[in-house]
Parts: sequence; structure tokens; C-alpha cells
Amino acid sequence: MKRASALALTLLITVLLVANSADFFFRQPYTEVWDSAANSLSVFRAKHFAQLYGPYSRWGFYHPGPTLFYVQAFGEWLFHDTLDWTRSPYAGQTLAHALVMSGFFVAALMVFANWLPPGRARWWFLCGALALAVTHFTAMRSVPSYDVLHGPSAFLSPWSAHALVLPFLCLLVAGSSVAAGRATDLPILALASGYLLQLHVAEPMFVFPVFALAYGGLARRCAGPGRFLDWPWQAYPRLHVVTGLILLFFALPFLLDFTRGRDANVAVIWQHLREHSTHKPLERAVFYFLMFGAYTAYNPADNEFAAYDHAGMWTFLCAHAGLYALWSLVALAICWAVLAAWRSRKIVEEKAGRRFRAWGGIFLSLIVALTLRWNSRQDDQMFYFNSWFTFAIYYFAALLAGAVGCAVLRRGVPSWLERGLGAGLVGTVAVWHASVLRLTDPSPEATHALRADIARLEANSLAALSSPASHPVRLLHFEYDTSPTAVGVALQLARDGLPFCTENRWHAYLGDREDWSHSAVANPSGGAVQVWRFAHTASTLPGVHLTTSPYLRDFFHAPDDLAVCYTDRPIDPAVPGGAVLDFGPGGNAPSYGVGGWFTGDDGQTWIDDPHAALAFQPVPVRPAEGDVEITLADLLSVLTPAQQTARQRLRVFFDGQPLGAEAVLTPAPTTLVFRLSAAHWNVASTPGALRGRLLFELPDTLLASKPNAFASQPPKPVIGLGLREIRFRQVPAAGPEQPASR
Repeated sequence: MKRASALALTLLITVLLVANSADFFFRQPYTEVWDSAANSLSVFRAKHFAQLYGPYSRWGFYHPGPTLFYVQAFGEWLFHDTLDWTRSPYAGQTLAHALVMSGFFVAALMVFANWLPPGRARWWFLCGALALAVTHFTAMRSVPSYDVLHGPSAFLSPWSAHALVLPFLCLLVAGSSVAAGRATDLPILALASGYLLQLHVAEPMFVFPVFALAYGGLARRCAGPGRFLDWPWQAYPRLHVVTGLILLFFALPFLLDFTRGRDANVAVIWQHLREHSTHKPLERAVFYFLMFGAYTAYNPADNEFAAYDHAGMWTFLCAHAGLYALWSLVALAICWAVLAAWRSRKIVEEKAGRRFRAWGGIFLSLIVALTLRWNSRQDDQMFYFNSWFTFAIYYFAALLAGAVGCAVLRRGVPSWLERGLGAGLVGTVAVWHASVLRLTDPSPEATHALRADIARLEANSLAALSSPASHPVRLLHFEYDTSPTAVGVALQLARDGLPFCTENRWHAYLGDREDWSHSAVANPSGGAVQVWRFAHTASTLPGVHLTTSPYLRDFFHAPDDLAVCYTDRPIDPAVPGGAVLDFGPGGNAPSYGVGGWFTGDDGQTWIDDPHAALAFQPVPVRPAEGDVEITLADLLSVLTPAQQTARQRLRVFFDGQPLGAEAVLTPAPTTLVFRLSAAHWNVASTPGALRGRLLFELPDTLLASKPNAFASQPPKPVIGLGLREIRFRQVPAAGPEQPASR
């Protein structure tokens, strides 16, 4: 198969995929939510050449490289911003990704076909491979996925779990070809290897052994008489230069990351590997692998390979016995190909094809063993998205078996009829599955309404400012059940050039640059702040209700009334007894916290970060009636047993101004009392000021690791701070503002 033919086939596949989903690409604008929105934020940074890492992991680190995001950024810039072909930025991203995935797929077929005899064998192999691909990757969509729009689409879904499939297939095919002696496929092997290494943190356990075995096979083929191995770069210097440049290009993000020292992403990954070591039974790993061969989930309504037993496994295998019988025949054909490779043949070309298929069988055995190892070492639950690349393994096995049959084909019908039958087969299968492969927004009305809601939210929040020139930072405060829509709002803010930040526990989801502790919000002298609180409860505060898709409501079992309030809850020191923020179980303090706070399983809220902030709307007081007294009751330094002698320093700021001097706390409860003049309090209550916040700085608070909203167990602080309540009340004036303790 010539390179020009491969390029034409790549473009044809991409055009057919895009035409099949023309409404999504060219007619219906799409507003991202959930993971699509989080990834589009990374794409937005990539458009400005500011993205260093790959997709986020639920374990608090990033997958190694950003190539996927730069591909999408190029598509958004070219197809949406420049050519204006697509209706939405996300459609432009998807179009570029589809082109790259089609390229990996066609490259794998090209390498495979070139090992078959020219003519009839290659033609029927390509036709059969295309028809099988449509059927195989359509059936793959039966397994549950978190991708709201695409589902598990190997060609169209830019979700990193799905984007592994076709580069993984290319890795196996190119590795087999290089090992069989075709050095011209080294650059293809390097492209697939580099792309995979950047996509997922677990890929080195697959890529390195495959690349090493492939190169070892090539060295064996280069060996002369009386030598077992020889150096391939002596025979193919130019190919090695090209391969080296490709690998260096993909290694660049790793090299830049290493320069960050202890803050490097690789350091966080290494820490995770040291702290998490799980071993699942081999039988569970094997059945998890076999489940993908049935094209259905073990628990159809679940995204997780969870509870199972021997009886359930046997029932599942029996229910899909026909498919497993076919896969058994595929395995037998591959075994026959491996054994037949060592028989002598007069036709050199046929012997070379047998050698390639034999190496394919060896690589298949290796990759299955490595996959079982990966399955048994997965952290926490065995989600299906952890192993989407398994579908590439099954397809590779089917190609090997098909190549065995195609290699023995002989002339029997006219070439024009043969080509017509092959093309008709592929076309019939493609039309048959076209509706399943089509991208469809599950709730287009909700998608369109959400975009209008976000525009209204931005306009109303700006109207609430005394001066739009104040440029406040929007601090997005949300919980896990409201995160899908909140991330969509964050993405639109970024595209509209409006600054925002989030709590640091979302740093992996939305990026370190948007961490609130790195923004003006956590700076005592920072500028104006507008807190946007996302909640599923009705609120009397000014705000905007957001439309959520039925899919998200069903998945999170959430009510329909998602609202964003951009005016903080009031605190009035003049009410009888004053205003009280309760940090105990069931208290109201979480409604005012915007960052640095953690609520434990017992309901107690405490500070677990070097910075913590409370945001509220100060209600003006009458200066003639006295000052405002702020009482921090029962401050308690939270220490680990090894840190019982450590000190805990505390600095408190109101509206950017320090309240008294630095306090030193001990494990014994301490109460601090601060006095503010009425004038100081009322400045923060000026309409449009949006600066009413109480900021705590604890320079001695150290985290074992960064907080992570997706971790099953949040990190425990080495040193933290707990308190019982904060009281605000108006008292007779008593001179200068100063703290008192008791």
C-alpha cells in the first residue's frame, strides 16, 4: 500500500465520519460540560502555548504530555477560528482529533497490508479490515462511558481513555513489522510510542517492552553470518535520525517538567506509585479482559467492574458463548501462523509474510500478559475506562487471523468484480452502522439553554458591580455534584477573557493556574472578588438558574434547580446577639467558606491549607452605636503525634487589612477577639465592592499532598487549625483596633 493511497484513505475516512455527523460539526453549536469542558480548558491554554501536561487523573496528578490538547487546539484554531467551518470550538477540536486517529488507523493497515502478497490478498485484507473495523468499533460503544456526547468512539472521542485505542493498535502492528525486519516502519513505531506515552501514565509498561522487543527483532535480522545481533543504526542511519527526532519531540514535555524539581508532575506520579500498591486476583484480571471481548459490560448500567462471583462469571461467559467461540478460532489461527513461520518456503515473499505474522503472534502474547498485569495492579475500582485499549488488542488479533486467510487467496474471479464486491462489502457495513457511529447531542435544547444562561450570568454579575472596570476575580465555589456544569461555566469565562479561580482541591481538574491560593483571592491585599456559589438548593440571593442536561441530572441523582449566586450571604453584627458562623456538625460555616476548608466525616469544618477564606456581604452598621467585634472561639491547633511541639502561627486579615499582630497557637483551645471600627467594616459593605472576606494565613500548615476532590480519602494535614465558631457583633467603641485573647 503506497503512502499516497494511505493519505487518500485517511482523508476519506475522516470525511465520511464528519459527513455522518454533519449536524454536530456544521449546524448545532455545542457547549461543553464535565470532562469535555475540563479538557477544553487545557485546549484553551494550549492555544496560547501554556499547556505542559496531559489530561488530569482522579489521583491528583496529570498524565505526562499535552500532545492531545495541542492537536485539538490546532483543530479549534483552524476549523473554527480561521476557516469558520464548525459551529463550535469543540467541533473543531473533534475534527482534528478524528483526522489524527484516522491516520493512526490507516498507518496500521498500511504496515499490515505491505506484508501480504500484492494484488488480491491485499485488496481483500483491506476490505475485510475496514468492514471489521466498522463492526468492531461500533460494538465497542455498547460499553458504558463517561463521555456524554461521543460515547466510547475510537475515531471521534477526544477523551483520553478512548484516544488510546488506535495509537495502541498502530504500536502493535508497527512493532511486529520492525521486529520482522522492516526498518522503514521505525518512524511509525516512534510516533505511536510517543503519542501513547503522553496520553496515559500507565503506557510505559506497554510501550517500552514493545519497543525493546521490536528493536531487538530488527537487530537480529541485521546480524550477519556467525552473529546473533547487530546494530541496526549502521544499516539505517537516516531512519534512526528521523526516529530519534520524533522521540525527542515527544520527550520535550518530560524534560521541561523535570526542571521543576519537587514541584514536577513526575514527582507527584512517583509519590503516588510509592503510596498505592494494589493487587487484584488473577482470575478477576482475566475475566475483566475477557469481558471486553463480549462487547458489553459485566454490569450493563455501571461504568465499573465491581462486585462479581464465580457463578456470575460463568453465566456471563455462557451468555456470550458464540462470540467467545469465534475468538477461540482467531486464537487457533494465530497459533497456526506462528508455528508455520518456521517451515521452509521457496517463495521468499510468502516466507516474509509468515515471519511478520509470527512476530504478530509473539507481540499479541506479550501485550495480553502485560494487560493482565495492568488489570491486577489498577488502583481502587476497576473502571472500564482504565482499559479501553483492550479493544485494540482484540482488533489486532482479528487482523492477524484475517491475514492468514488472505495470504492463501488465489485468483478466481475477474479483478473488476473482485474490487466491486470488496467495496460493496465495506459500504454495506458502513451504512448499516452509520446511525450508531453518528454523534448526537443527548439534550440539544438543554445545551443551547445553558449557553444562554451563562451569558446572562456574566451580564448580571457585571451589572452588580459599582464599576465594571474593577475586574473582579470570579471564585467558583462548587461541590462534586455540581462540578459538571460549573466546569462548563469556567470554560466560557476563560473564552470570554474573564478571570476566575477555584478551590485548590480542584487543581487537577481545572489546572494549577486556576488554583485560588495562587490568585489574588488568597492575597490579603488582593483585588475585588466575586464568589459564584453553585448549589442545587433554591436561594433568595441574586443569581441565575442554569439549565442542566437530563443526562447529568440522572447520573448525579440531582434535582433540576441548579443556581449560581454571585452575591454572598449577609452578616449583620447589629442583630441581637450578633451573627454566628458555626463550624460544628451541621453548622452554617460551609455556606460562607470559599477555600482552604475541609469538612470531615463527623461534620466538623476546619482549615487544612496555608490559606483559608470566608466570603460574606457585610451589612452596614451605624458608627454611633460602636465598633464591630469579631470573636474566633476555641481555636485549636491540629497536630500529628510527631508534631506536638510544633508551633502554629496565625495571621488574620479583613478586607485586605491585618487584624492585630501574628498569633501563636498551641494544642490548647484559644479564643481571639478583634475589634474593627464601624468605618472599616462599612467600607467592605459598599455596594459593588465585593471585598468582604476574612482571610486566614497559617504559614506552618503543611499538606502531605495536594487536596484532590476525586480521591477516595483526602490528604491529612501535618498541621491544621480547628475552631468552634466565629461571632460578629456590634459593641461600644473601645479605642484602636486590636486583638485580645483568652
